[in-house]
Amino acid sequence: MKNALNIKDIDTIPTLLFRLAEHFSNTTAVKIKSQEGIIEKTYLQLKNDSMSICYGLINRDIVEEKIAVIGEINYEWIVAYFGIISAGNVVVPIDKDLESKEIKKLLNQADVSVVFYDNRFKDIVEYVKESCKNVKLFVSFQQTEDEISIYDLINDTSNVVSHKININPDQTAMIVFAVNQNGENKGAMLSNKNICHNLIGTVLLLGEDFLKKGESTILILPPHHMFAITQLLLAMYYGVTACIGGGLGDFFKNIKLFKPAVLFLVPMIVESIYKKICKEANKAAKDLKCDIKDLIYQKSLDVLGGNLRVIFSGGAVLPPYLVDKYQEIGITLLNGYGITECSPVVACNRPQLIKKDSVGCIAPKPYCEVKIKDNEILVRGSIVMQGYYKDEISTGQAFDGEWFKTGDLGYIDDDNYLYITGLKKNLIILKDGNNISPVEIEKRLEQHPLIEIAMVYVGNKNEKDILAAMIYPNYEYAAENGIDDIESMVEKAVDEINQVIPIYKRVRKIEIQKNKFNKTQLRELYK
Repeated sequence: MKNALNIKDIDTIPTLLFRLAEHFSNTTAVKIKSQEGIIEKTYLQLKNDSMSICYGLINRDIVEEKIAVIGEINYEWIVAYFGIISAGNVVVPIDKDLESKEIKKLLNQADVSVVFYDNRFKDIVEYVKESCKNVKLFVSFQQTEDEISIYDLINDTSNVVSHKININPDQTAMIVFAVNQNGENKGAMLSNKNICHNLIGTVLLLGEDFLKKGESTILILPPHHMFAITQLLLAMYYGVTACIGGGLGDFFKNIKLFKPAVLFLVPMIVESIYKKICKEANKAAKDLKCDIKDLIYQKSLDVLGGNLRVIFSGGAVLPPYLVDKYQEIGITLLNGYGITECSPVVACNRPQLIKKDSVGCIAPKPYCEVKIKDNEILVRGSIVMQGYYKDEISTGQAFDGEWFKTGDLGYIDDDNYLYITGLKKNLIILKDGNNISPVEIEKRLEQHPLIEIAMVYVGNKNEKDILAAMIYPNYEYAAENGIDDIESMVEKAVDEINQVIPIYKRVRKIEIQKNKFNKTQLRELYK
């Protein structure tokens, strides 16, 4: 049975919130692990609490303001998000791990006048109080003696007086900071329509009955990233329960507790999960003196709670071999591509057609349209941002007419599937005029099971520029497969890859590393 939310006429966050409460009502929207046990909030409670915050802000004449939210994802963060936008304000999510001086800079840059915060980050707030004189109100997620709390807004009986909620679809809902191609933080302005149309496009890619009401997911992505907002809104569209139980440190405990059917993860975690499954299967195989292949599926059930059937991966390049590995244990791994300025989903693999080398099928028109110009991926449609906040110059530089320039390189196949070949800002330009994306070659190298990390740069041989690669081998794989002469086998692997790529893209020199390294930092040294 298809979801009956009539998604195509949803173009504001309050409309979505009210539709969810009407359609799912007493279905559990959020589960929170606490010291008292599991606390459950229904979709109706979520709407009511969010609207109490909305009315509380309106009663205090806080409308059309920029409101920062600082903290980890939790129930308070979620209702603050819906409440702030429903009152006609703009949510400015802030990375809690930034230095206080950087947070101050971003708050001033976005003209923030109100801060919602988790009291665990009180030190940041105290610094902001002293240095950001434009902030006129601080709202804590927890009850405090000296500050208004979010529960003062929720429990304020005066809030029950209904205010008319009339949000324009083109009204800015969020200012989300993203690093542009010059390495500067820019506040991308996303409207209600941008965010809602991104949700519509994603649902149309996946199918309206892809996830089931009552299934669970676990929220672990940092909420200052749009991928986390995508997880929250997409899960709620399907009536999925969002479970909250702390950070990454409790991730595997929470999987066993909440038994999720769907997860939204970055590739690093996707890979770590599979390694954990293999490690436990390998240990059991030694104890039972049997083949590890016989235990992989059983251990995946143990590690992942037994209900997991879908993982969405985004935020970075996904090693294609993982798609096959997860398929072998009955889990669909869907790779996607997004960018903050596009709200964020541009493409996602569809469950009925998965191409493991691709970042997926492009979201449908009129929400999203992609073209390739000079190898660069350009996007237009109703998901594309309104511009960078108070920065007309950067906004102008980011667009080619009505097309947003992503800075990523790629191509589109006959099935409208998008492929990423590199980043424009990381191009290597050789003296013979050839332009090369190091990321494209690194991706090929890292697909080999013996190569864990590769960084391609310009080297020198016989006074000529050549492509060189710094390589950190997968020592665990080598040990498991009895490979002793790792250097020779890595060289052989590189030679095999060189045979299937153009001559000017071939790696002519390799450096084997015994310690892991950070590609981003080292790339600056090898420019």
